[in-house]
Amino acid sequence: MTPKHVRAKFVRRRRGRVLGRIAAWGDSLRESFYFFPLVLSVLAAVLAFVVIEVDHGLPADWIDRHPALRAADADGTRALLSAIVGSMITVTGVVFSITIVALTLTSQQFGPRLLRNFVRDRGNQLFLGTYVATFLYSLIVLRAVRQDSVPHLASALAVVLAIVSGFVLIWFVHHTATSIQASSIIATVAREIDAQLEHFDEVKGDVHDDACVDDETRASWPPSCREVRATETGYVRLVAIEELVESAAKYDAVFELTCRPGDFVASGACIARIHTARPLADDVLPDEVLEAILIGDQRTALQDLRFLLGQLVEIAVRALSPGINDPATAIACIERLGASLARLAQRSFEDTTHEGPDGRLRVVAPCADFAEHTGLAFDSIRHYGAGDTRVVLALLHAFEVALTATEDVVRRAILVGHVEEVRAAWLAAGNRSAHDEAAVSRAVRSALGPGSGSAA
Repeated sequence: MTPKHVRAKFVRRRRGRVLGRIAAWGDSLRESFYFFPLVLSVLAAVLAFVVIEVDHGLPADWIDRHPALRAADADGTRALLSAIVGSMITVTGVVFSITIVALTLTSQQFGPRLLRNFVRDRGNQLFLGTYVATFLYSLIVLRAVRQDSVPHLASALAVVLAIVSGFVLIWFVHHTATSIQASSIIATVAREIDAQLEHFDEVKGDVHDDACVDDETRASWPPSCREVRATETGYVRLVAIEELVESAAKYDAVFELTCRPGDFVASGACIARIHTARPLADDVLPDEVLEAILIGDQRTALQDLRFLLGQLVEIAVRALSPGINDPATAIACIERLGASLARLAQRSFEDTTHEGPDGRLRVVAPCADFAEHTGLAFDSIRHYGAGDTRVVLALLHAFEVALTATEDVVRRAILVGHVEEVRAAWLAAGNRSAHDEAAVSRAVRSALGPGSGSAA
C-alpha cells in the first residue's frame, strides 16, 4: 500500500471516529423505549402552552365566528378534557398489559432476545408517545380552564388529538398482530442483517480471510508489553478502531486487542496488550484503550453481525425442538440465512491489522471471517434438523444460492464442505425413504454444480 493510499485510509478513519461514537449513542437511544415518547411528550407540553397563549390573545368574539370550535362552557370543557385524560392513560395501560402477555408467549417460541425488536420498534414507540402526549396536552389545557375564560382553540385541538389517538390504536392493534408473526419477526432480523452488510465493502479481486498475524510480524513489534484489563463485566458493544489507531500512532505503540464486538468479558480479564519500545510510566495509554472499548450489559448489532445471525439461528433451533416442532419456521430462517450468506460471500471483512498515517502497524483487532459466520449460521441448524428431509433440502438450497454468488476458491471450498457435512448428517440420521434419497441427491448435485458426481 502506497503512502498516499495509507494517508487516504487514515483520513477516512478520522472522519469515522466521531461518527462511530454518534452511532453508538444513537443505537443506545434506539434501544431505549422511552426516548421517542419522551420527545413527543415534551413537544405536546410546549404545544399546549403555546396554543393557550394564542387562545388568550385572540379577540373575545372570535369563537362566535367559528361555532364549530366551541366545545362548551367551562364545566362542559372540564368534563370533556377530563374524559380525554382518563381514557388516554387507561387505554395505554390496558393495551400494553395485553401486548406484554402476547409478547411473553411469543418469546417462549422465538426466544427472549427477540423482545429487543419490540423495544426498538418505532411503531410501538409511536403508539406510546401519541397517547402520553395527548394525555399530557389535555392535562395542561384542563388546568387552564377558568369559569370566565375557556381556551376553546386548545380544547378543540385536544379533541383532534383524541381522534388521532383512536386511529393510532386501531393501527397499533394491527401492527402488533402482524409483527409477532413468525414471518414478520424473521424478516425484521433479516433486514437488520442486510443493513449491516451495506457497511461491508464489495469484494474486488481475490479474498483474504486469514485473520492470523505471522511470527515475523510479531517479532517486529516493540519489545515492552503491558496488559489492559477490563474494569467492568459485560459484552463488548463497540470497538473504536479509529481512536485506537490515533492513540497508538501518537505514542508509537502497537495495540493488540484480545476481544471483539459481541464477546463477553469479565472484570479483570485481559482485553488488550500494549506493545511499546519502553515500559509505560503511567496509565494514560491503558485508559485510552479502555475508553475506546465500550462494554455494556447487552449485545448490540452495531458492529456485531454474529448477534443478528444468532437471532435467526435461535428461532430456527427453537422451531426444530420437539416441544414446538415447526419446521416451516426453521425453513423460513434458513432461506433468509441463505440469502444473507450469498451477500456475505460477495463482501470483504474488516481488516485484522490497521495502519497509522505513517504506514506502520498500529492496531491488531480480531474479527470474524467468512468461515466463522457460515458455521455460526448453519452448524446448529444442521445438528438439530438433520433428521428432517425438508430442512436438509432447505439447507442445501441455501448453500447453492451462496455458491452461485461467489467465485472465490477459498469461500467455495468452505461452502462445499458444509454441503458435504449436511449430507453426512442426513445419512447418519437414518429413516430414509427412496423418495427422500432421490431428492437429497438431486439437491446435492445442484448445489455442487454440474459434473460434481456426488450422490447421497
